[in-house]
Amino acid sequence: MELLLITGQRSFGKTTAKKLRIERPYWNISVSNMGTDARTVLQDNNFEAAIVDIYHSNGEAFNMISELSANHPSLPVIAISSSFSNGLMEKTEMYCDSSCICNINDNETCINAIERACK
Repeated sequence: MELLLITGQRSFGKTTAKKLRIERPYWNISVSNMGTDARTVLQDNNFEAAIVDIYHSNGEAFNMISELSANHPSLPVIAISSSFSNGLMEKTEMYCDSSCICNINDNETCINAIERACK
C-alpha cells in the first residue's frame, strides 16, 4: 500500500511511519512536509491514501485536508494526532469523516482506520 504522511514536524512523521511499518511492513509510507512539499509529492506519485498530522501542523492541516478533498476527491484522507485536546476532535470532524480520525498513540485503531479508508 502506497501512503503519504503529511506533517508539520518531519521527525514525528518518520517516527510514525516506522511505528506503522512494524505492524504492516509491506506499507510504503512517504513522509512529506505540509504545504508545497506535499503538493509536489502528490503530483509526482500515486497514493492510496493521505495521512494528515493535525497536531504538528501549525494550523495548516485543515487547509491541507480541504485542498486534498478538492484536488484529489478520490484520495482517502486520514487525520491523525497525538492529542485531541482543546476542541481539536470537534474541529477535525468538520473536515474529515469521524471514522478517519485517530490517535496515533493507538496503533491498532490507526491501522484499522487506514485500511477501512483504502477499501
